[in-house]
Amino acid sequence: MLLFGIVKYHPNAFKEEVKYLLGSREMFFQFLNGTFFNDIQKAVQFYFLITRSFGGKGSSFGTVKNPPEVQANHKRMY
Repeated sequence: MLLFGIVKYHPNAFKEEVKYLLGSREMFFQFLNGTFFNDIQKAVQFYFLITRSFGGKGSSFGTVKNPPEVQANHKRMY
């Protein structure tokens, strides 16, 4: 299941995974090279990489002042 499918059908589980993530360079590279076990973790990995990378390309670390809200994306899908 893709990121938007997870946000649409499992928003609470997604928010719980994203809740305590820090926007650090170390964590960025950990997500870039990590392996994950379920679809929710894969969606969180993709979400983290595109919101924390420079230009949204997922290859280099960059910071964002206001990351997008999961709840707003979930509401927009219904």
